[in-house]
Amino acid sequence: MVQVRFFGSLVVALVLGGCNLVPEYVRPEVGFGNGWGSSPVEVRDATVRGDWWAMFGDAQLNGLVERALAQNNDILASVERIAQARASVKVAGASLLPSVSGGVSSDYSRAEIGGNGVNSTRADVTAAYEVDVFGANRASKAAARAQLAAAGYDKDALALTTAGDVAQAYFNLQGVRERVGLAEESLEASRRILTLLETRLRVGASGLLEVTQQRTAVAQAEANLASLKEQEATFKSALAILVGVAPQDFAVSETKVTALALPEVPVAQPAALLERRPDLKVAEANLKAADADIGVARAAFFPTLSLSAGLVQAIDPAQLALNTAASLAAPIFSGGANSGNLQAANARQRELVANYRQAVLVSFGEVADALAARESAAVRVTSQQVAAENAVTALRLAQLQLEAGTVDLPTLLNTQTSELSARDAEISAKVDGLNATVQLVRALGGGFTTEAY
Repeated sequence: MVQVRFFGSLVVALVLGGCNLVPEYVRPEVGFGNGWGSSPVEVRDATVRGDWWAMFGDAQLNGLVERALAQNNDILASVERIAQARASVKVAGASLLPSVSGGVSSDYSRAEIGGNGVNSTRADVTAAYEVDVFGANRASKAAARAQLAAAGYDKDALALTTAGDVAQAYFNLQGVRERVGLAEESLEASRRILTLLETRLRVGASGLLEVTQQRTAVAQAEANLASLKEQEATFKSALAILVGVAPQDFAVSETKVTALALPEVPVAQPAALLERRPDLKVAEANLKAADADIGVARAAFFPTLSLSAGLVQAIDPAQLALNTAASLAAPIFSGGANSGNLQAANARQRELVANYRQAVLVSFGEVADALAARESAAVRVTSQQVAAENAVTALRLAQLQLEAGTVDLPTLLNTQTSELSARDAEISAKVDGLNATVQLVRALGGGFTTEAY
C-alpha cells in the first residue's frame, strides 16, 4: 500500500513538473535603418571570409595569425573557461536526475555479560529525487547552458580581436621599418648638406645662420630616427606576445607595406550585425541566462517535492525491506530573501537589456567610423602616392640640372629630403589604410559564424 501511494505521488509530481516560470525570451528592439548613412559603400548580403587576413595576400601574415589563434595565451585561457562552463552545465543538470547512494553497516549485540554476542550486518541502497515541479532545476540548467554559450562566443570575440591585433601590429611593424630606412637616408642627406655648408662657411661662401639651421635639422633627423627605432621594437614585442612567443626569441622578415593592396570588404546591412558579431552574441546569451535566473527566483516561492526510496538487505535473504517516502516543503517565512532575490534577478535582467542595446549601438558606431576611416585612408593613399611619384620626378630633374650646372648641391639635397618626406607620408597613409581595413573587418564581425556550444 505504501508503494502504491508512493508511485501515485510520483505520477502527480511528474504531471506538475511541466510548470515553467522562466519568462519567454524576446530580443530587445533597437532601431536602425537599412544602410550606413552617408557612406557610399555598397550594402549587400555578403559575409567576410573566415580567414579574412588572407585577403591581404601576405603569407607571413597568414602564418602569424594562425600561430596566434593556436598559441595566444588569452585564447587558451578562454578555451578553459568554456570547459568550466560546460562542467557547470553538467552540475546543473545533475539536479534533474535521481541520486543513488549505498552503504553497509554492522552491529554487535550481547544480551548479558559473559553471554554470546550476535553480529548483524545489513546493506542499504537509497534513491532520492527532487521533482522539478516549478522548473527551478530546469531553469538553473538553462542559465548554465546560456553561460556556456556566452563563454563560447566570448572566445570567438577574443579570437577576432587577436587576429585583428596581429594584423595591425604586423602592418605597423613593417611600415615603421620602411620609415626607418627612409629616416636613415634622410639623416644621411642632412649630414651631407651640413658638411657642405660647414665647408662653405670656412671659405666664406656661406653664413653661420645656414649652418646653425642645418645642424638643427640634423639633430631633429637623429631624434626622429631614434623614435622610429623605438616604435619598431615596441611593435615587434607586441606582435611576439600576441603570437605567444618571447620577444627576444621572435623574428619577422621585412615586407614592404606599399606593395600590399587594400582589399575590398563586403558590407552587409546593419541588421546582420546582430548575428555576425560575437560580442553581441555574448550580450544576448547573458540576457538569456538572466531570464533563466528569474525563473529560479520565482520558483523559490513555491513548494519543493522530494521522493525517496530505500532498499534494505539483511544477511538473511528473507529480510528484504523497501522504504518509500515523499516530502513536500513549502516556504513560509524567509525574511524577504526570496522577494529580494527575485527583485535582484529582475533588475539584473533589465540591466542586461540596456547593456545589449548599448552594445548594438556601439557596434553600429564602430562600423560607421571604420567605413569613414577606410574611405579617408583610401583617398590619402592615392594622394600620397601621387605626391611621392612627383617628388621622385622632382629629384630626378634636380639631379639632371645639377649635372648641367643650373642648380647647386644644396638644392639637390633639399629636393632629396622632400622626396624622402613624401615617401614617408605615403608609407604612413598605406599603414593607416591597412589598419582601417582591419578595423572594418572587426567591426563587421570578421568571419564569425554561430556555433553550438
